[in-house]
This record gives sequence, C-alpha cells and structure tokens, in this order.
Amino acid sequence: NKIKDIWVIPKLIRLILKVKPSIVHVHLIDGSFFGLIAAYICRVKTRIHTRHHSTHHWVYAPHAVKFDRLINSMATKIIAVSNLVREILIEKENVSAQKISVVHHGFDLRAFQNRDSNKIGLIKEKYNLNDASPIIGNISRFIEEKGTVYVVRAFKIFLIDFPNAVLVMANARGVYKDAILKELETIPKESYRIIDFETDIASLYHCFDIFTHVPIDYHTEAFGQIYVEALASKVPSIFTDSGIATEFIEDKKNALLVPYRNDEAIYQAMNLIMSDKDLKENIIRKGFDDVVNLFSIENIIKQLEKEYHV
Repeated sequence: NKIKDIWVIPKLIRLILKVKPSIVHVHLIDGSFFGLIAAYICRVKTRIHTRHHSTHHWVYAPHAVKFDRLINSMATKIIAVSNLVREILIEKENVSAQKISVVHHGFDLRAFQNRDSNKIGLIKEKYNLNDASPIIGNISRFIEEKGTVYVVRAFKIFLIDFPNAVLVMANARGVYKDAILKELETIPKESYRIIDFETDIASLYHCFDIFTHVPIDYHTEAFGQIYVEALASKVPSIFTDSGIATEFIEDKKNALLVPYRNDEAIYQAMNLIMSDKDLKENIIRKGFDDVVNLFSIENIIKQLEKEYHV
C-alpha cells in the first residue's frame, strides 16, 4: 500500500541529507518507489534502479505498471538483470536504450559446488529418499507459469520405465497447488515428495539425478536464479528457454532444452539423460563451467563498480 507507507519518505530524506551520497541505488518496487522519490527531492545526481522483474506486472498486476513507469522516469540509470528485462523496458515501457545497462546477478557458488556427503545423507533421510533412484528434482513455486504440471505429467510416464524413481517438488507453495495435487492423484504417493521449504537447498540439489525447470514462456523468468544453481550443483538439467536461459543455455551442450508446455518432450529428455552417459557427463561439465564463468560474484561486483564510475 504505497499511500499507507508514504511516511517512510521523510525518513529517507533525512537520511540522505545526513549521509550526502553521490549515488543512490535502489531495488524492488517498494524500495525503488520510495527511495527514488526521496533521492529525487534531495537532488542526488545519480539514481540507479535495478529492475528485477520482467512482464509480471503487465500480465498479473496491470495497475502496478504505472509505478514501474514512474520509477523508470525518476531513475537516471536502470540496470536490467538480463537482456530480456532490457528488451521489455525498451519495447513495452519506452525507456531509452542509452539509459539501460545489463548486469546479471552474481552468486557465491561455493555451497553448490562443494558436495557434503553427510548433509546429503541427512536430506535423503529426512525425506525418505535413500531407496529412490533416479530422483527427479523441481524447485518452483506452485504457480501456473512455472510449468510444474508438465513435469508431473512427464514423470507419470517416466515412472513406467523407472518404477523406483521419485519426483521431489520443493518450494511447493502457491495458488496453483490444487491443480498440481489433482495431477498427482494418479501417481503413487510413495513416488513423490512435496517440500514446502528446505533451508539446505544446496544439499537438496545434490540429491537430484535430474533437475527440471520449465516455465511456460520466454518472459516468465526475468532472470531465473534456479538455472544457475542447478548447473553449479552439477545436476544434468532439463529447461525451457526463459529469462537468463535465453542468453546462455544451448541444447545438448550445457542442458537439454524442451519446448514450452510439452510433457512428452520433458519425458523424452529424462530418458535421454538416463540412457546417454556421454551426453550426461558433457552437459554437466559444460553447464558448470558456464555458470562459474558467467555468474561469479567477483565478476558482477566489477561490473557494478564500472556502473558507479561512469
């Protein structure tokens, strides 16, 4: 509620006047809206806004687009987290290309790179996965645009070929949960796990034999941290082309790419990973190398420093 929270602006103004920053850098819609108003009033010369979402407001909250446009106008520079976000800013919101830079998210990937067998054992014990093989992972909110229902349908067929397989769905909360539970009714309960939240997400990734993330269109993800985490964890992955995946994922090079909303293609990709050992090892190796080279926290810090000194 922007009107209710407007009291924060005087506090921000007092803080800015006290600190006297030469740059104010804001994130997310509330921080950006209130922070840029305060910075604008205080005449801070450089006002940077990092845009984290893609078309979410256009599709699901059209009333919020006016806040996006206001934020765009108050910022002197906009950092897009992917080329997709840059495209949306230019084509849908009429932002000048000269005002936009692309700086990807950066990550400390050590937790995903380092496998701890004790922690993995605890996760498998916690979720009764010791006898499961293979384990298919999916970490997505239960909302329609994440495409989880197509993973469930693919797994239903896959289970015929691999009766000891288990589908693990984590971060499993959202408005589409009833539809997914309905889809799961035809799968034996011992063949899937639903996890609302797991704190040791890195060890959960390390339990997976195959990972799936299949958003239903190219702009569902503005970035998609999950692409990076899965490949950093060296899990052979099945993806659709969305968010940051559009910039670096290559079919059968660093992952398997499948068409949107296509459970048959997901099933075929699962079988391909299980049957082609050389392909599996190659996409694991290339996927890991790519995310380490592209998304290390050190590289991103250097890019941000350049933006601050332009």
